Amino acid sequence: MSSSLASSSYRRRILDSKAAASHALYSCRLPSRSRQPAHTRIGAAARVHGVESSIISVLTMHHWETLNHMAYKFGKLDKVHGKLALKILGSIVQQSGLERITHVYCLAAHILIQAQMHSQAMSVLKHLAMAGFSCSAIFSSLLRTISRCDSSPMVFDLLINAYLKERKVVDASKAILLMDDCGFKASTHTCNAVLNALVEVGESKHVWFFLKESLARKFPLDVTTCNIVLNYFCLDGNLKKANLMLQKMKSRSISNGVTYNTILYWYVKKGRFKAAMRVLEDMEKNGVQADVYTYNIMIDKLCKMKRSTRAYLLLKRMRGNNLSPDECTYNTLIKGFFDEGKMKLAIYIFNEMLKQSLKPSLATYTTLIDGYCRSGVTGEALRVLYEMQVAGVKPNELTYSAMLNGYCKASMPGHALNLIEDMKARGTTINRTMYTILIDGFCQLGVVSKAKQILKSMLVVGISPDVVTYSALINGMCKMGKLDETKEILSRMHKTGVLPNEVLYTTLVCYCCKAGYIGEALKYFVDIYRRGLAANSFIHNTLLCTLYREGMVTQAEQFKQYMSRMKISFDVASFNCIIDFYCTRGNLQCITSGDLQRRNSR
Repeated sequence: MSSSLASSSYRRRILDSKAAASHALYSCRLPSRSRQPAHTRIGAAARVHGVESSIISVLTMHHWETLNHMAYKFGKLDKVHGKLALKILGSIVQQSGLERITHVYCLAAHILIQAQMHSQAMSVLKHLAMAGFSCSAIFSSLLRTISRCDSSPMVFDLLINAYLKERKVVDASKAILLMDDCGFKASTHTCNAVLNALVEVGESKHVWFFLKESLARKFPLDVTTCNIVLNYFCLDGNLKKANLMLQKMKSRSISNGVTYNTILYWYVKKGRFKAAMRVLEDMEKNGVQADVYTYNIMIDKLCKMKRSTRAYLLLKRMRGNNLSPDECTYNTLIKGFFDEGKMKLAIYIFNEMLKQSLKPSLATYTTLIDGYCRSGVTGEALRVLYEMQVAGVKPNELTYSAMLNGYCKASMPGHALNLIEDMKARGTTINRTMYTILIDGFCQLGVVSKAKQILKSMLVVGISPDVVTYSALINGMCKMGKLDETKEILSRMHKTGVLPNEVLYTTLVCYCCKAGYIGEALKYFVDIYRRGLAANSFIHNTLLCTLYREGMVTQAEQFKQYMSRMKISFDVASFNCIIDFYCTRGNLQCITSGDLQRRNSR
């Protein structure tokens, strides 16, 4: 903080102010030089409205010196005094060239607080906060005037809130530290509000500085706010600071399960399993019992990172700590092993789940069906489907979609259509995803006509295809060499407001190039940028190869230069096309050394 606002100076000033305020003479009258002559004295029993009228008259006539000779008496202030203060403030600020204007505003703020007019006091402080005065200057003025008005430290809290409302969060943090330097303690709410605001605006440097100061000064931070800050450091990729934060929270005994779960999650996400295990052990040593949720976080992340075997070791550790894995734990592991192609281990986990007297849920059955289908064992998937219905668990759209996808991948379109009929008989709605699976399945088998029929039936029942649905159909048409028919589908898409995405454009460019329709491919390439999309490197390399293959040398060279300017990488296929093109024509000198160097670097 600024040297002019050093801790010792402020403490001495506030002690002097408090001593002055408590002095008997000070509490009853102003110094003798301020006493008024008899002819201008207003009696102590005069009505407040009379005083107000007299002061307003003096201000109107610009007889400022008369204010020094009026009789004042300290007493409890009410809203009348507050309104009077606002009127006086309004008159004063209209004068030009006034010095110590912050002093005047601060006096008004103190009076308004005494008069219980907190919102008006806040407005005065907000004006100061936005007027360009430094935080230290405003705070210094408030400090000098606090005892003169017999005000309360609430004024500092209001100043901090004013800064927060105006999004001047760094100034708010400075104000809290200045308060502490002067022996005033901010409320728990205020401290936490400032720290939260610093996190929201992403002031990483100031977050860390204020946090260290808060913990060193023993500010009343709550665990929720500290956890938010911890997560902020993790999101920012600064696990080192997050760990330091954890250690500081531990030293203050304000860490809890959420604290540990947060840092555990990020350690696992970053692949730092040893660090995660150290945190887990540290958690247990510090008396924070790791619960099922904690373990599930780690197991889930490990499974998603294809490390299901390590996740299973955590399940065994849970049991060793007398924790019972729940259905979520087992479902995660079953899916994890299926995703890694370890079907037998997935089934083993399922059987283990049954031994623990846990009933399979809809999610469990759906995971099994999806896993069996992706493993090509549709018979087992169908058995599980019947089994769940017998157990009274009703399949949902995800369950049926997994089964349909399995049939289509296994080239069993007849079974897929039978399942659709069975679903209709059971009153299950056929959604867009299911129709898309069927369309893609028939297209993969080369039965585009059936795929088009399914699209029509989809439209009849009022379900609108999306870009994924159309992409599946167009991909099937392109594979069958029916590029002309894709124009009809694209036209329908445009009419219904469904615009092609990068995946669809890649399909169109690729198949147009394969068919030798370079003109059409280039039109789609231009269309990509017209729609605000960006063509990927695969599209660029495909076009480059096609231009060389079609003998369009000038255009190919121009396109190659364009790719170099845009820093788009050439793939192996492109290098081969370039070299093969010039080799077959005996023009080896046209192959630049840069081409060869880039090819060899591959």
